[in-house]
Amino acid sequence: MSLLQVNQEYQKRIIEELLEVFNFFQELNEIYNKLIIHRAVKPEQALIQIESFFFHMLKVFTTDDKDVLESNLIRGRSHIERLALDVVKLYWEDIFNSLKLLHQNRLLEDNGFYKKYISFLNFSKEARLFETTCLGKTIPDKKEVINKYKKALKEGEELLLMLVNQ
Repeated sequence: MSLLQVNQEYQKRIIEELLEVFNFFQELNEIYNKLIIHRAVKPEQALIQIESFFFHMLKVFTTDDKDVLESNLIRGRSHIERLALDVVKLYWEDIFNSLKLLHQNRLLEDNGFYKKYISFLNFSKEARLFETTCLGKTIPDKKEVINKYKKALKEGEELLLMLVNQ
């Protein structure tokens, strides 16, 4: 009995879980695209997580065993969660390294750069600390981690613009 052959209530629950995972991935898409543009290549670890997710989804839709279905649904979700954290952290690392490179050996005007830089570091620290408290938690907790990293990324992107426009 495959997913398509189980009762409608069970199908609905599985579909809702899948939609939650896909919505989570969709929220990540903008950062993922920025990372690809910044690096001019797709990060290998991201591709591995996406591929692993799809292999688990293949099992979800083709197995006759509910336990296998449930296990693969959970495992697929965990790959998307790992993908999200990998992507935001890789993009954060790229911004941090770009900031170091761009402002190194420059005499910067006091245009608010250092205040914003401290804000960037504080948001980054907050995101990392919150992430460590969410290890092993569910997608809603991971969304909050991603949102905290997004604050740091926004500050970082603004800092890069400040440096580029000087």
